[in-house]
Amino acid sequence: MLGGSPIVADQSAAMKELGEAMRRAGVTPAPGIGSLPAEYTAAQLPATLGGSPVLGISDLDLGPYPFEPSGTVLVAGPPASGRTTSLISIAQALERFDPETRLYYIGSRRSPVAAALEWVETATRPEEAAELARALAQAMTDDDTEGRIAVVIESLGEFLQSSADGPIVELAKAAKKSEHLVVAEAETSAWGSSWPLMGEFKNGRRGLLLQPDSIDGDILLKTALPRLQKNEFPPGRGVYIARGRFARVQLPLPS
Repeated sequence: MLGGSPIVADQSAAMKELGEAMRRAGVTPAPGIGSLPAEYTAAQLPATLGGSPVLGISDLDLGPYPFEPSGTVLVAGPPASGRTTSLISIAQALERFDPETRLYYIGSRRSPVAAALEWVETATRPEEAAELARALAQAMTDDDTEGRIAVVIESLGEFLQSSADGPIVELAKAAKKSEHLVVAEAETSAWGSSWPLMGEFKNGRRGLLLQPDSIDGDILLKTALPRLQKNEFPPGRGVYIARGRFARVQLPLPS
């Protein structure tokens, strides 16, 4: 019993004396225990890491966490989990990584995402989304296409059984076979649908699950997650899953 006393105050004083004695003896202090920040700015992140854009700060080492800028990525979460700001943050991360990336937006003209960046082109109606998706799928499969194409789709479920449904499925397939990227967002409950439009992104087994339940990894991306508590996930924090591996990541506030 430290200090020879059952009284907590005595033990605390003995612990303090022990610490001071160890410092005088030259013992190296243990590093502090850190934690993920609830908020920070994108300026605190590097533009690239290992040749990839940076998604945010992870709990693996409290350092920057990269993501592969090709194929498909789904973004899921309940209301008020930070899906909108996460889409903006991901698009801005791609801009910082490669300023020549051509960014396209499919979603709602009233969304903050539509006004947050200088998109090459936007499509906010199903007919426009269908036309743009067809053109981009063709460009992604064309070997003569120069540079990187990145497409952000917001509220993917809104395009179910519309004229844009099939073209977006083909766009996702084209991205998986190329070096281009399609990011699609929807509320977690919408991703539970078995429609091909949702399934094509879930089959990519890569995505950001904001404020997830433990079962969401299995249901959406076929990846088992440990027990999770939603109160551990402020807005903008989630589990990023890629090919069966995962990490908790806090995304930065958009610029």
